[in-house]
Amino acid sequence: MYYWNQENFEGLKCIAKQYQHDAQLSLFAEYCTARQAGLRKLAFQTLDQFIQKCQSEPFEQQKSCCLSLLNLIKQNSQFHTLSSTPLNLYMIDVLKAWQHTDPAEILTYEWLGYLTYDLSYYQQGLLLDPNHQTCLKAIISSHLRAVDWQTHHFSDSYLIGDFDDAWAELTQIDLLLLRLHESLEKQFIEQDKQEYKQKLIAWRTYQIYHIHHPNQADLQDFPEWCNTQHLPFYIF
Repeated sequence: MYYWNQENFEGLKCIAKQYQHDAQLSLFAEYCTARQAGLRKLAFQTLDQFIQKCQSEPFEQQKSCCLSLLNLIKQNSQFHTLSSTPLNLYMIDVLKAWQHTDPAEILTYEWLGYLTYDLSYYQQGLLLDPNHQTCLKAIISSHLRAVDWQTHHFSDSYLIGDFDDAWAELTQIDLLLLRLHESLEKQFIEQDKQEYKQKLIAWRTYQIYHIHHPNQADLQDFPEWCNTQHLPFYIF
């Protein structure tokens, strides 16, 4: 029955079992049960009931429920049907209302950034706390994605955009990393950043090589040139 989506359905089943007797999330557990059984219409009817129940509760309780759901969803992000548009919209409404009453609560910026993919929320979060680790990681990731996008056609000997723009993204990462706590994740980010720097330096060197070898018969494409230079990375 589960075919390729088995992990997702099994995950929903486990979460439903875990929260079926939870006073706050029992209806959400019923949604998970219906969703993993393939009963989509029933699942969303149950989800609507859950959202209506939440909306009828005091706002402090809604905030608590919202945070519980957000942590549950983030910790189980591999189960892609755990969340859905109606639930996300409800949680966004709660977070925005919370932000309106308490503009200094950084949790609202962190989770609005997570739900909406809007980087400006993380940036506003850093204005409140320049060392907020989640906001720092999100912004660093955005810079890494930007460089990855600019360099992903290196295999075709092509840089998207401008070299200086790509280098500026890496410079921003250097500055943000100064505030990121030491961890294995930070080490991986450092490795990625360093590899992008090496590739960009190689690209600039290759461009100079290209200028001095105008004869097309003498030209190598960028991946071939990197291999002949025995550079410590691969261009795919």
